[in-house]
Amino acid sequence: MIIVTVKASPKSEHKQDFLNSFNAVSETVYQEDGCLEYEIYQKDEVSSDVFLFERWESQAALDAHLATPHMKEFFEKVSPWFEVENDMQTYEVK
Repeated sequence: MIIVTVKASPKSEHKQDFLNSFNAVSETVYQEDGCLEYEIYQKDEVSSDVFLFERWESQAALDAHLATPHMKEFFEKVSPWFEVENDMQTYEVK
């Protein structure tokens, strides 16, 4: 199993746009082969900080997910909403 964590901070004026976009794409992601969990959490209502947590059956499932047209479109759409690079970590659970 693969676990992915992402700490992200969209610009404050785009926080709700990012949350809305994530929630919209998550419906499709949950239907992908190998997706076990795909969630987003807010630090609080004031902060722009969010935390994404994903679980995938395998690295191949994660790689396929990242290559989908809907994820490429998602990344292209939301990238301008960030000033700093997101902190993404990937863990393999055996």
